[in-house]
Amino acid sequence: MSDQQQKTTGSSEEWKELFSNIGEQVRKDIARMVGADAEADWPTIGRQTDEAARTGIAKAVGASTDADWESIGQHLDQSARREIGKIVGATDDADWGDIGQAVSDGVESFLKDLFAARKDPAAAPFDAPEDPNAPVDPWKKD
Repeated sequence: MSDQQQKTTGSSEEWKELFSNIGEQVRKDIARMVGADAEADWPTIGRQTDEAARTGIAKAVGASTDADWESIGQHLDQSARREIGKIVGATDDADWGDIGQAVSDGVESFLKDLFAARKDPAAAPFDAPEDPNAPVDPWKKD
């Protein structure tokens, strides 16, 4: 084997070992970050990451920390429906259809009140100008 081949082979083995060491260090650091043992393998690290995410999200939405993903989703849905229902005037146990109906009824009522007032000239907020094309002077006092 020539000197060039020995240098290339030695160099490639050194790089292989260096990258392997870096990979091991990355795995250990990530394992520690997610609360797994430093010697844990990648599947264990993945499970621990999922567990940390699940418990963190459960806490954030007010569910039990031992709740599974489906329970967390149901809890979040119920909380959102309850709070949005309160805002739009629906009952605490209203489903999304009832909430949508409450929003629709509220908007319809608002628009009817708004435009019904305009039909009554006595309810108009200001007198109509003599010339409808004249500029409006908001500071004009009568």
